[in-house]
Amino acid sequence: MADDLPPSGGFAACETLAQTVPVLLLSGDSRPDILRRAMRAGARDVLPWTLPPADFAAALRSLPIAAAPPPPRPARIMAIAGAKGGAGRTTLAVNLAAALAQRTGEPTALLDLHTQFADAALLLGLTPRRTLADWVSLAPDALDTRFLEDYAEPHESGLLLLAGAAAPLAPDVLLPETVDRVLTQLEQGCRFIVLDLPTVIDRPMLAALARADDILLVADLFDLPTLAASRRWLDALLGAHLAPDAVRVVFNRVAPRSCLSVADGEQVLGLPAGALIPNDGKIVPASVNAGVPFVLSHPGCAPARSIAALAHSLSETEVPHAMPRRRLPLFGRRPPPPPPPLSMGGEPESRRRDKS
Repeated sequence: MADDLPPSGGFAACETLAQTVPVLLLSGDSRPDILRRAMRAGARDVLPWTLPPADFAAALRSLPIAAAPPPPRPARIMAIAGAKGGAGRTTLAVNLAAALAQRTGEPTALLDLHTQFADAALLLGLTPRRTLADWVSLAPDALDTRFLEDYAEPHESGLLLLAGAAAPLAPDVLLPETVDRVLTQLEQGCRFIVLDLPTVIDRPMLAALARADDILLVADLFDLPTLAASRRWLDALLGAHLAPDAVRVVFNRVAPRSCLSVADGEQVLGLPAGALIPNDGKIVPASVNAGVPFVLSHPGCAPARSIAALAHSLSETEVPHAMPRRRLPLFGRRPPPPPPPLSMGGEPESRRRDKS
């Protein structure tokens, strides 16, 4: 770079460029004050205009090679799903999103896709200005880059909430194309996107699941019907719509005196437990009623520590499955035949019948 570069001189340009790349300054003036001024501007050296080409090439080779900045990490979408209400999906979604936002400092969105009686805003102590009811009827191409700014509600943890509908909407008002477009917009501005999904399996929910990198299936160990419903959920979706290794089972409210053991739950579902959230009958209900996630109000309690560990695992590891995100046919594909139903005794029923 020449020291007399117009319009503001080579020194000003050198000071700007030296913040990101090494700079050599060429000058016809060898006075000491020129050298000092160049060093203050960040130049690595001052070379005379008359320097032979070979020496100039050697000076260039001596410069350190600036490392290219790492590419931005893609957004990671985590879907919190379940087969039955009351298992703690929304509680997990809210606390996981808060833990991710607080722990990583990265832009994190919580998208509540309930079209009726949504609770995520309540659990965060927020009164949203706008909800899903305000954007659900927009044409997909109207959901532009201002979507987050227009519809997201900020929370003190750093997460952005896109609230679900408080009052019931028409069953078919949410279109899969709209879900797809919203997720595309969120990917532009967020590192982590947590989806709070209703239990219904329909086209919008399958569109959301098809875009998810991680699917957390929430179940509890209180009774066999709850586990059986979760097993049927898996049978309906695995293979036809979901990659098996994209699903992580989360057993919620785990207690030493649960009616069923973790091993029982793993056998019924045919998948290992990906996370265990301990039961706490005091802190968790109190945090729900107060509208404050317990990962913020009681970070040392057992459920908060488990969710913090889950957030760490999800934020630090690569996406565990190789199947690319797909725009799948949402209905009309026949799923593979389910595996034989499992009894609590540990063997498939067909094998037990063969022995009898």
